[in-house]
Amino acid sequence: MLTFEGCEALGTDPRLLDLYYELGLRSASLTHTRRNAFADGCWAADKQGGLTSLGRHVVERLDQLRIVIDLVHIGEVGFWEILELTDNPVILSHSTPTMFPDTSAASQDLVGGKLPRPRLELPRDRAMLEALAANGGVLGLIHLAHRDVESVVRDIETAIEVMGPDHVGLGSDHYGLELAPPGLENISKVPRLTEALASRGHSDETILKFLGGNYLRVFEQVWQE
Repeated sequence: MLTFEGCEALGTDPRLLDLYYELGLRSASLTHTRRNAFADGCWAADKQGGLTSLGRHVVERLDQLRIVIDLVHIGEVGFWEILELTDNPVILSHSTPTMFPDTSAASQDLVGGKLPRPRLELPRDRAMLEALAANGGVLGLIHLAHRDVESVVRDIETAIEVMGPDHVGLGSDHYGLELAPPGLENISKVPRLTEALASRGHSDETILKFLGGNYLRVFEQVWQE
């Protein structure tokens, strides 16, 4: 599935979305971590803004074209603005450490202090998780930079507790072994999550939704296929 992680490929012309749709684009986030012509990313500046007028137009056109909107890496102001603008369920394809950083005393930043470890924290993240679930969307749980499999499973269970089993999915973000947690070094290790969830009493139905069923529901609804 062709996806944009940041709409820089549009330059400053949202009309190019129609061209990319014809080429197969079916999901897109407005930003990566940085600021662009459409919105502020989650590390854009000390004082983050939300969507620009161009960004609002992009959200409207994504909905019209039935392209799934991905909230990943958007700044918090833009997160809320997009949820107000769209009538379609969205995804947040990976719970990045830039959006959900571990603030516990035991946590240490990685990569020379440039990257925190990811962690869902309550009550801090409850409002965002509840809003994503109310939209009908899906949160993908990241593997990158977690300490181990148990750390990933903890976040999965936190999300299920707040959002329910219909709104939680995979969001591994694998792009190298250096920051992969032991036991989840690559896609072949994903069955370890299945085993962990089953051993903790989660039903087959919940596990199948997590492994892909929830994403398929969103895709079918937005794409109308």
